[in-house]
Amino acid sequence: MLKKELFMGGALAGLFAGQAAYAQEAPTPETAPVQVAMADEDLAIRDEIIVRGQKIERTLQETTASVAVYDRQLIDEQNFIDLYDLIRQTANVASVLDESGFAIRGQRNIGASGGDQTSDVAAVYVDGVFIPSGLFANSPINLWDIDSVEIFRGPQSTVQGRNALAGAIIMRTTDPTFDYTGSAQVSYAEFDTFRASAALGGPLIEDQLAFRISGDYSRSDGFIDNPNLGTDESDEDETTTARAKLLFTPQGLTGFSATASYSFINAAEGEGRIEDDLFPDARVTFEDVQTELTSESHIVSLELNQKLNEHWDITAISAYIDTAFQNLRDVDRGNEPLAAGISTDFDIADEIFSQELRVGYNRNRLQAYLGGYFFDSTNNNTTDNTTVAPTDLAFPDPETLAELVFGEGASQVPALVGQAAFIRTSIVNAVPVFLVDFASDSTRDIRNYAVFGEATFDVTDKLSVTFGARYDNEEVDQNVFDSTQVRPIPPIGDPQLDAITAAAAAQFSNDVTVIGDNTFSAFLPKGVVTYNWTDDFSTSLSVQRAYRAGGLSINVFRAALAPAGSDQAALEALGAINSFDPEFTMNYELALRSQWFDDRLTVNANAFYINYSDQQVNIALSANPLDSLTDNVGESRLFGFEIETFAEPVEGLELTANFGFTDTEFTDGADTAAGDLTGNEFSFAPTWTLGLSARYTHATGLFGNILFRAQDEAFAQPDNNPTSVNDAFSTVDLIAGYDTDKFRIEVFASNVFDEEYFTFNPVEPNAGAVAAVGDPRVIGGRIVARF
Repeated sequence: MLKKELFMGGALAGLFAGQAAYAQEAPTPETAPVQVAMADEDLAIRDEIIVRGQKIERTLQETTASVAVYDRQLIDEQNFIDLYDLIRQTANVASVLDESGFAIRGQRNIGASGGDQTSDVAAVYVDGVFIPSGLFANSPINLWDIDSVEIFRGPQSTVQGRNALAGAIIMRTTDPTFDYTGSAQVSYAEFDTFRASAALGGPLIEDQLAFRISGDYSRSDGFIDNPNLGTDESDEDETTTARAKLLFTPQGLTGFSATASYSFINAAEGEGRIEDDLFPDARVTFEDVQTELTSESHIVSLELNQKLNEHWDITAISAYIDTAFQNLRDVDRGNEPLAAGISTDFDIADEIFSQELRVGYNRNRLQAYLGGYFFDSTNNNTTDNTTVAPTDLAFPDPETLAELVFGEGASQVPALVGQAAFIRTSIVNAVPVFLVDFASDSTRDIRNYAVFGEATFDVTDKLSVTFGARYDNEEVDQNVFDSTQVRPIPPIGDPQLDAITAAAAAQFSNDVTVIGDNTFSAFLPKGVVTYNWTDDFSTSLSVQRAYRAGGLSINVFRAALAPAGSDQAALEALGAINSFDPEFTMNYELALRSQWFDDRLTVNANAFYINYSDQQVNIALSANPLDSLTDNVGESRLFGFEIETFAEPVEGLELTANFGFTDTEFTDGADTAAGDLTGNEFSFAPTWTLGLSARYTHATGLFGNILFRAQDEAFAQPDNNPTSVNDAFSTVDLIAGYDTDKFRIEVFASNVFDEEYFTFNPVEPNAGAVAAVGDPRVIGGRIVARF
């Protein structure tokens, strides 16, 4: 029988993550028949939803962290295709740009204010494997045969460490079982959008060895035209995902299990940006070179569990990912004659290994664990890039130009500086832009060691306290080679000016190698007090410290001007290298968990206040856009709440609602590359989000489903430029069909009313294809089979 589960456990955490969690310890979607008539006892199963992302398994209602839980049944019923479908349905969580990242409580996953980085503020984990932000930026993570997704809003640093200051997304693929099960689906929609998927699992050795394999293929022509290249498939995409999993429970080892998993992801997509001044009349780009974003990833994990006795257990998780991205893009995203046919090419390779070992204890009033963690990452980034440089910004200032033209000491002679200023103005007017070729090859090695633990003690039947802590130590080594070559500047016609532009091009063409390292540590305590007023109503207060790892920032522009052989100390003195420290938050959170009317109504909520200190921001050192470094100078604060509800007022009808509110502000914006940010809001930080859903299933198997999502506008830039604001929007999705225990057939429509809105609105119109917009209305159908 299809058990109802619940949803969301998150706490003011999100008026509910869009339907975030149905349930279930019940039959899987592959075997569960649709059943509308639910007895009252079936309505009380919500507490059985288990949240695993914080190492100690708790029910949703026992989890004080703000978390939206999506299980396999919900993902299947709602036809959620990739991770961004869930992000859009979760309170206080928003997609960024053209689905190249996400924000939790107003904090973008790569940080709020730009700059170099060695870690994210919010991370994704699949079967314990850390997923680099570049992977889900270029290829959305597919949800086929995913068992659960837990979206944690708020810090998870004590549990997850260096990449979880703002939150974490924990995904688990479906485990093998000792019963044969399988499922398949095929769907087709407008814009030649096709998807086919299959999964199969069962025993290899009875009660000892089981397997599960799955595969998913999807493609679409996309929505963007390119008249310049003669194609209406500029943003076409194609993704192939394959997974294999083994479960080993040997008869000779009581309480032991081993689960090994492997995933392969290959993705390719085109240009996702458009000319903003032509929207909404047209979704168009005029690229000279077709954008190609490709990635290939291999993800491996091994989880070993040994239950020593009824109180003690040991868990070891080994995780490995090898992923490579390639980004080929038109240099100016348009048809600028100077840069016609010129592209920029980025190649990024990430290889990450992690090992976690922890011991768990559960007896009477105490639940606890103690663990150790090791993280080793090697990142290689190769760039072959041509840039159209504005002469007014990139050409030497009058003082530097005076030295170049008139010799050493000329910058101290006002008359010579004045002449240099006149010469500079003449060159800028004659040659407003010029081409610069950049080539770089950088390697970054990170080693992180951590000890962490947590204990929850029931002081009384109603009062419990939780204490946790993590100590992280990290080492960063970085090696950067950079080549800058100014292409010959077209003759102006004035011999003196032509000689000066040639000399300047030679002066600022160079090769440079920079080597640096940094070491730091962080202590991250956590405390929670929970009071259960009744069996169905509880409140809690939590305080915890979170962090994002520090690192190295390298200014190759200044490094090129340094004497040959300069060491790290000399380069730091010149502003060519900066060892920036971790950034920290102090987080204060109130949580409410409640169920009413024999568990037919669940209302959960979380309210939070966050102090952000030592924020890593990009600092402009001069007017030259290449002359900048990352440093710890920013401070900010955030506050808000999430509310989530789930109701089943009558048999077969399930209703959900979620609402999120976040207020962000830089309280000390310092002198960043974007100017003084003090008083500004974060970029990509909508003040409110709203989600509603209703699903009705009739006893005959007929069903209908509606999803509503609305989001407030948000600034597209940290400088809060009023001409660069991402639109507020609201969308409606519909699904209707017929379901039995063996198959489902349905029709669906996303963005039914064809809402047109910017998800990234650039400052300057006609700046090439830099704007991003939401998808148009798409209508299609799907058939699902299972056994």
